[in-house]
Amino acid sequence: MFRQSSVNIAVSRLEAINASWAYDDLIAEVLNTHRLDLQHLLSPPSVAVDRAPHLDDVQKATDYLGHIQQPGLRLAVRVRSFSHLGSYGHEFVLRANAPAGIPTEADKILTDPSSANVYLYAFTDIVGDRFAQYVLVDLVQLRTVWAAGKGQPVLQPRAVRFSATETGLVFDVRRLHAADCVIAASIVERTLTSQSQARAALQGIDSYAAMDPDQRAKAEILAMKILFHQAPFGDGSDS
Repeated sequence: MFRQSSVNIAVSRLEAINASWAYDDLIAEVLNTHRLDLQHLLSPPSVAVDRAPHLDDVQKATDYLGHIQQPGLRLAVRVRSFSHLGSYGHEFVLRANAPAGIPTEADKILTDPSSANVYLYAFTDIVGDRFAQYVLVDLVQLRTVWAAGKGQPVLQPRAVRFSATETGLVFDVRRLHAADCVIAASIVERTLTSQSQARAALQGIDSYAAMDPDQRAKAEILAMKILFHQAPFGDGSDS
């Protein structure tokens, strides 16, 4: 049983990794949009020197060739489906389970300075080909807050159990922002927060008016689930 559970966890993680790789272009777009905000996580540039080819020495008075080098970001990525956005859009979740002897994601992220230094936590849109929402978490700052003993009282993470073998540590993104752990974010909120609002919004639509009461109720609930709008986050400069 334990071995099968470990296999299931490994398969689940591999599927999650493969899923995140499907969004290379969108990830690059987010990082490019916030490239100036990410500068503080890059190591200072250094110059590497190589001897110039003999012909460059003879013909171009060049003895050495210098190359500017700058270590890149170490990026962790989690992409969740649109169906989870309404219920879990304000959460940043780290996995807290792993096979025996292997550090959990939470262990690595919160305590290991050699692990990723930025986390892109995103939700897809309803079609699945764009990000409806994302948060860039500064993991260096998060580890600093955690190591200072302020993680529990300031961030107030809560432990959750997703299944018999899967657990997580959940952070509220607003608390992360208040602790300066959010580099940038594009946050959305439900446009219709109640069925009565959905009913009012659908009034006057002929196809809705032609439905029977049960169909209307389903249409109202569907509208609540799929309609989101851009929302201010923090001081508004992050969105």
